[in-house]
Amino acid sequence: MILSPNRKSRGVALIIVLAILVLITVVAVTFFSRTVSLRKATVNEKAGVTSRQLADSVVNLVQAQIDHAATRGGNTVWASQPGAIRLFETSGNLQTIYRLYSGKNLTASDVADFSEDVPPADWASNPALWVDLNRPAFVSESSGTALAHFPILDPRDPANPASQQTTAGFSITGAPGATADQP
Repeated sequence: MILSPNRKSRGVALIIVLAILVLITVVAVTFFSRTVSLRKATVNEKAGVTSRQLADSVVNLVQAQIDHAATRGGNTVWASQPGAIRLFETSGNLQTIYRLYSGKNLTASDVADFSEDVPPADWASNPALWVDLNRPAFVSESSGTALAHFPILDPRDPANPASQQTTAGFSITGAPGATADQP
């Protein structure tokens, strides 16, 4: 005689099997979502490390330029200027100019080699390549007027900053990209 399971035990078995399937599905979905999250975090970390390495390489390159120029010794003398180190022979003749910014060549032997480094007339319209480090920030005052704040040097007359007069001996009127609405 074959015993047939009663209906109650068949219902309990079905519920147990469904519960196990749901549990396995939840574990699998959790595993895959965690894997995707970890992969995204790894990709982001790699991008951050790459960015830091690129930034460090630029600093290291400039430091190497400075070290190379300043430690030449012998019959040379060096002088620094913004963006370059000039190396002179003891006779006063220019020997080498070391650029401290990006260019086709990091060294030059003649000042004329810097002519290609002059920005084009429309440099202000191409902010991806050129930047005005002294561009003023216009800050609204409570009176509703906007005051210009220069990050490096304010070219206006310090005795009367509201005037359009610049400090004696200082002029930006011929600067590429200068406009009438920017003092």
